[in-house]
Amino acid sequence: MKRFLTWSLGLTLLLMLLAAAGGAWLLRELAAQPAFSLMIDGEELAVHGALLPWGALLFGLTVAALAIFCVALPLVLLLGLPLLIGAGLLGLALLALLSLGTLLCSPLLLLALLAWWLLRARDKSATGYKHPSGTA
Repeated sequence: MKRFLTWSLGLTLLLMLLAAAGGAWLLRELAAQPAFSLMIDGEELAVHGALLPWGALLFGLTVAALAIFCVALPLVLLLGLPLLIGAGLLGLALLALLSLGTLLCSPLLLLALLAWWLLRARDKSATGYKHPSGTA
């Protein structure tokens, strides 16, 4: 299992770096093409001189993504996941108790319990009542 996690982490980091390198290569190629023009809502945007800041932004976003992936994600999984599981179990226990309370305090069940209590056969020997024929 440990080897699988190591390989999957390494493959994910490699793919992130390849995506960042591909984006940087694409920005450089777009800046190098003299016939390339970008039109948004009928306005032409100048991309030949304005792509240099995008490279720095892409590098910064890549560093931020790597930091989040390597630092924040393990912290969330180590600290937040057990808390989330514990809160979920407490919520399920509370749901079970409330469901049981709702079922036991249902008005129809209370009426049925009252009818059963009134109509059940009473034990005659415990009350001291003696049948006229002499049998209990």
